[in-house]
Amino acid sequence: MVRGVRIDGTWLRRLRFEHGYSQKVLATRAGVSERTIRNAEKGLMLEAHVADCIAGAVGVRLGDLVLERATAGRSVQLQRWARKFCRAYFMGLTDQRYDELTAFLHPLVWWSSQSSPAVPFDGIYEGTLGVRELLRRFHTWIDQQELLLRSTLLTRIEGDGDLLYFHVEVVLMSTCLEGESRPTWLSFVCSFEDDRIQRVNQYFGLQTGSEPATNRPAIGSPL
Repeated sequence: MVRGVRIDGTWLRRLRFEHGYSQKVLATRAGVSERTIRNAEKGLMLEAHVADCIAGAVGVRLGDLVLERATAGRSVQLQRWARKFCRAYFMGLTDQRYDELTAFLHPLVWWSSQSSPAVPFDGIYEGTLGVRELLRRFHTWIDQQELLLRSTLLTRIEGDGDLLYFHVEVVLMSTCLEGESRPTWLSFVCSFEDDRIQRVNQYFGLQTGSEPATNRPAIGSPL
């Protein structure tokens, strides 16, 4: 059962600055103490309903601010694992540095990539060398589309036993059209043997409509 949450204090601070709120003003709008706002920005544990009030006061959903859900045992372990995996995945994708990611993977890992619309990196990849090839193709495709990875946000993590699901929102920025961004999402379903992944189903979607995207604050380097 969820007992409390930690929220991304850096992002909360940026949202507060964007609204022009002092800590005192934000506390008043959220109906909490100024000390609570200071604790939130430090990433300390908050009761879920308090964190929800703070999120509402800066105009976002609680789920968008959550840094780590305070659940028990295996669930916490899976959440931490997902965040480390995402950091390693995007390091491999953007910098072509694979060692940290492959440390998570079984040498004979089976990895399926599916997307809409179809892109050149769709397919089945086997073994760590296959995963490197997937990331190389993904990286090449982004370059060909003249896109840069702007920011990533892990928005949903669920686990049960040795099965883990997590969802990542990504902002891709166009290098040819100033200010244009493309909201993108990646979802992963991973199955484990001990602490190494044996099987991955990766899903990817790129919004191609003409409506302007809502620009979220950059949250620094990928997760």
